[in-house]
Amino acid sequence: MDDFLKRVCSSIFLFLLFLAAIFTTIWFFFGFFLLVVFYLYYEWQGLILPKVSKSLRMVMSIILIAMVSFFYFMGLNEFVWPTLLATGLIYFWLIKSKLSLSDYSLFLLGVIYIAFFFHSLVSIRFNFDSGKALLFLAFLIVWSVDVGAFFVGKFFQGPKIAPKISPSKTWSGLCGGMFFSTLIVYLALRSFSFEIDQHFVYVIPFIAILAQVGDFFESYLKRRIGVKDSGTIIPGHGGVLDRFDGALLVIPVFYMLLYFYV
Repeated sequence: MDDFLKRVCSSIFLFLLFLAAIFTTIWFFFGFFLLVVFYLYYEWQGLILPKVSKSLRMVMSIILIAMVSFFYFMGLNEFVWPTLLATGLIYFWLIKSKLSLSDYSLFLLGVIYIAFFFHSLVSIRFNFDSGKALLFLAFLIVWSVDVGAFFVGKFFQGPKIAPKISPSKTWSGLCGGMFFSTLIVYLALRSFSFEIDQHFVYVIPFIAILAQVGDFFESYLKRRIGVKDSGTIIPGHGGVLDRFDGALLVIPVFYMLLYFYV
């Protein structure tokens, strides 16, 4: 099976999993997204701490998702950030011989970054009457940015945004992603009943830029250690982090914006 066909099949399978996670049972929702968060933590460590053993990265990932989910379910969100930071300090002490200060800073950034992503997507799903539809809309923005950027960038090409970080990303692709995501959200808001103000469409270009920033940031991390993908678990796509790089920024920002537009 060639790479393109693998990519298409994987995309369809992932899309169906997303639909099931968002619109079916609570248990499937948490099971799916906790598994996603586990791989996000595992692959993030792989990019920042490539010298650390896979088994230690796996154990640390389990500890992190256990803490994030425990504090959320117990309603103790104010304790999650200092606890995560304290855990990061202990981790640093355990592997300090393999870790520079810049690596440690990036590791801590990822710990908070991914925890905030999980907190935001759970809050969108359960804190709003139409939480399922809103969460689907948030991911739809990320997907439409990727699709618009890919096809417009492929057709028009033109100047690169940051060729040393991501050689395939062009300014035309960025504009295509902004336009296509804005169009998709406009049509969605006009066609379906969302618990959101119609003026929300005006901030979509800004959100589209954030999705691309998340993509660039992950590309930068991969360039640091000379790898093409964050992992190999998704055929034709790479790792889970490769699929969620834009969503890690978009979902928290989308969640915060809902308080202004709902």
